[in-house]
Amino acid sequence: MNQSFLDPLVEMLARTVPAGALQGKDARALARTLLEAWRPADAMEASMAARAIAAFFAAMDGFARAARPGLDDASVVRLRGNAVAAGRQFDGLLRTIRRQTHPQPRKAVSATKSRPAAEYQPPVPDWLPSVVRPAPAASLRDSTALMAPGPTVLVPS
Repeated sequence: MNQSFLDPLVEMLARTVPAGALQGKDARALARTLLEAWRPADAMEASMAARAIAAFFAAMDGFARAARPGLDDASVVRLRGNAVAAGRQFDGLLRTIRRQTHPQPRKAVSATKSRPAAEYQPPVPDWLPSVVRPAPAASLRDSTALMAPGPTVLVPS
């Protein structure tokens, strides 16, 4: 990876570390360690990894802020919601990078045929026949799209 690209990226990433957590060299060391852990192959993967790490920092900061005493419930809910959203962003980017670097082989399609829809009989609850009685099957087969629709359920008389 090009060091002239990586150094400014680490510097930008260090600025996303939540205030008060780490400062200066410590923040840069943390950012570099996390970025190297993603093992980006090129500048695009490094950029994606940096976004994921920034989302991680945002999530952790949101959860930490929501845990501070003295906040009203609406603020806590908003901070936690934002933290969860940032965490989802991190998870999505992690899945994307893992899919790109470790592609999974496609599963073979089964050679067995599934049953045709006409053969499938869904389970019928025990109480259903006493409430609804289906129309005879012959009357359904004899109708066409041009005929007036008839009742499909017979009501007990």
